[in-house]
Amino acid sequence: MKRTRALTVLIALILSLAAPPAVAREPGPPPASPSAAPAEALTQVIGDPVAVPKSNVHVFYEATVTCPAGQTPTGGGPKVSPYDNPLQLISSYPRGNGWVVTVDGESDVDATLWATVICSTEPHTQISNGPVTVAPRNEGGLSATCPAGQYATGGGGLVDLGVIDVEGSFADGNEANNTWNYNINNPSGRPLELRPFVICSTSPHHHYWGDGTKLPFSHGTAHDLKYCPTGMVTGGGAIAVGTAIYESSFWGNGWLAQSVNYSGDHPEVRANVVCKD
Repeated sequence: MKRTRALTVLIALILSLAAPPAVAREPGPPPASPSAAPAEALTQVIGDPVAVPKSNVHVFYEATVTCPAGQTPTGGGPKVSPYDNPLQLISSYPRGNGWVVTVDGESDVDATLWATVICSTEPHTQISNGPVTVAPRNEGGLSATCPAGQYATGGGGLVDLGVIDVEGSFADGNEANNTWNYNINNPSGRPLELRPFVICSTSPHHHYWGDGTKLPFSHGTAHDLKYCPTGMVTGGGAIAVGTAIYESSFWGNGWLAQSVNYSGDHPEVRANVVCKD
């Protein structure tokens, strides 16, 4: 028994001498923390030009634009040339991953129409409402509202093809900034259906109004331009008091609205810009 115990002690001693001494290891790099989500990227896109030949009858034209792959619209609108011979706006609204504009092409000179859109790398929700019927020789409008906790980034409206005046396409003045209005005048002899659209984001956005610009007499044109005081432009619109909107599109970090005066008074146009905080 003594020999066995002595042999066991000897083996343990040999193993302890053969094992390498413990070495203090320097601490390794800390565990990788989750990477921060990339910041939203916004891209301004102008679609292909659509030629609108002069015409003394009502002819309707459509212009479209598409966001880059993987991006979604936040706002958009029509751009026209020449600026002093406007085309009559009918519809301006999001469709899938792009924007659509329709106009009445009755015009004294050749013109060009573009659809414009602002696109985001973040997901957005498109909400529509209605339709509502605007009776002949009447004004009418409707609003679309974002889901609870979301903010309007832009919007527009879809109207039946017809001879109309778009009097307003704008973010509502409520504190929640979650609603978009589309208002028209229907001077025709038939009812027209109108459907407003709003584009929504979970990120805070705010809208701001321009000072407004009076239009000169005799088919005079004027514009109003409002820049984002902070943040980045995501969309916009306008109100035309006593006249109609014919251009409503981004301009740098702001929104440009233009109108023409068909009345004997001095109507006003005001730009409405939506900005991400």
